[in-house]
Order: sequence, then C-alpha cells, then structure tokens
Amino acid sequence: MIEASIKKLGFDPKAIKIMINGHGHSDHAGGFAYLKKLSGAVLAIMEPDVAMVEDGGKSDFHYGADWKVMGQEPVKVDRVLRDGDRVTLGDVSLTAYSTPGHTRGSTTWITQIVEAGKVYLVVFPDGGGFNPGYRVAGDNPSYPGIENDYRKTHHFHEMLKPDMWFGFHTEYFDMEAKHARMPKEGISVWVDPEGYRAFVAGKETRVRRRG
Repeated sequence: MIEASIKKLGFDPKAIKIMINGHGHSDHAGGFAYLKKLSGAVLAIMEPDVAMVEDGGKSDFHYGADWKVMGQEPVKVDRVLRDGDRVTLGDVSLTAYSTPGHTRGSTTWITQIVEAGKVYLVVFPDGGGFNPGYRVAGDNPSYPGIENDYRKTHHFHEMLKPDMWFGFHTEYFDMEAKHARMPKEGISVWVDPEGYRAFVAGKETRVRRRG
C-alpha cells in the first residue's frame, strides 16, 4: 500500500534514502522490511526501540507477550538514534527527541520549514499515547519507570510551541479536512497551535484516567 501510494504521488519508491518513524509498533514499522528490500534505504531508529524493530516486536514490553497482535517482519536497523540526534537529507533536517511511554523508544521529531519567506516550527509528537492494558502506576507497571517516562514526555510536549504539527495517525491532526481546505486557504490550513495544545492535553488526561 505504501509503495503504491508513493507511486501515485509521482515518486519512485526505489529512491527512498532514509526511513524514520515515531515508534516500533507494527502500524508504524511494519513496512520497513519490505521498503528496505525495495530501496536499500537507511533505517534510523531511537535506541530503546531498536530491539523490537529487529526482532519483529517480540521484545515489546506489552505486545511481545502476544507477538501476533503487533508482530511484523524483522529488519536490521542501520543507524541507532539518541536524544537530540539529527537526520538530514539534502536541505531537510529533522531532530529526534526521545519521548518514551507508548514504547520505550518513542520519538518526537522537530523541524522547520520556510514558505514565502516565513519560518514555521513543525512538530511530529509521539510517545504520549496510552493503549488498553498499559499499567502506568502502582506496584506492577508495564515496565520499570514507565510512569516517570510519561511524565517527562508530556512535559516535553507541553513545552513545545509549534506552528504546525502532524501525528503518526492522520486523524490526530484532521488531515483530510485540512487538505480539502488547501485550494482556497493555502498553507495556512496547517497552522494549528490550538489543535496541538488540545491533542497534547488529551493524551495526558487519558493516561491519568487509565494509568
């Protein structure tokens, strides 16, 4: 599906140079093995999620116990990322920040774009989400330190003040509706600091209620 979508946009999937993601679950990493075979792209993953990407999800703190739920084809990681590392291709550079919780290696990406002479701060937040069955508080957490990880991640996200933000599920930032508005409104449809604040607050509230 990803390969077909890239072709539909007029690009060659074999030309992919670098692959990154938000975290190692199969809906965010499941296509890496296929696309790497296709393109030979360099796969860059935040260090705590490297093992689960390379073993197909078996070492995930939650889904590893029932591997078939979130299992995926294993793939070799070429570049191990750490907090603050940059990934650059041409004139595009993104900074990776370690924001664990949802997985140990959840990664928030930050970059800037320039349009019509104006600079926009762009954030791709990850790590603050809570899945059914996660145990955040109490004597039997899903992994040691998960509660503190969530606190740090939520605080980090709260401190960011992006002009634009994009999530790793398109419904997070209402992509379809915003895209439909673009012909009339242009790039301004993506400027949504209020939506970002609401998204971050919602993630934090959900963890507090269910943790």
